[in-house]
Amino acid sequence: GQGVSNAFKAVMFWGGLRGAVSLALALLVIENNAFPQILKQDMQTDKSAAHRLAAGRSSGEAVFVPREGGRDEDDGYLLSWVYDRNTNTSDFLVLDAQTMQQRALVKLPVRVPYGFHGSWISA
Repeated sequence: GQGVSNAFKAVMFWGGLRGAVSLALALLVIENNAFPQILKQDMQTDKSAAHRLAAGRSSGEAVFVPREGGRDEDDGYLLSWVYDRNTNTSDFLVLDAQTMQQRALVKLPVRVPYGFHGSWISA
């Protein structure tokens, strides 16, 4: 990915949703003790796409939720808590996992602390 070659990358979610081989990974990129972007890396094509947050905002762990009836591995949504250091509050961010574009943002009146994790498991 452009601009992240010198940053430490931590794998945060999904792989192998449609088969035994992991085709895509989402990464949080650490810059200046924060996570200002969520990066999607295709492991077959080596192409990447990122969603960059505004200044002072840092993402938590992204969780992948498949779109009902989706056919592609990344056909679904990424859900993440985003902390805003400027207001000491958090938002709930929903990204389209294919385009990495914001689909929804729910503003919360309080901060959700780091370490609050979530997982979606089929019943």
